Amino acid sequence: MGTGLLGWAVLCLLDTVLSETGVTQSPRYAIIQESQTVSFWCDPVSGHERLYWYQQHRAQGPRLLVYFQNEVDIDKSQLPKDRFFAVRTEGVNSTLKIQSAKQSDSATYLCASS
Repeated sequence: MGTGLLGWAVLCLLDTVLSETGVTQSPRYAIIQESQTVSFWCDPVSGHERLYWYQQHRAQGPRLLVYFQNEVDIDKSQLPKDRFFAVRTEGVNSTLKIQSAKQSDSATYLCASS
């Protein structure tokens, strides 16, 4: 495979509506080359026990990758196990990491909490 560029747009749910209490994601976007590693960080709404990571490919609806209840991953059946890793520390912040990125990973990655 070539070394084409991959782009991820990271959107913040609720960020414009509830800026002082909404979900915060970082970075907002990342452009990397194939085979590189990228990490996304999410700070959920304070007090929310559930945290969700979604992947949304262009012209498709969001697909749940992983769902946490506090720090326990309740459903990670859609998380590609070979290169994708997600953790939630002490039931608060979460990190989604993609190792050895492929062009097919190019998507919007969304974090939500409830």
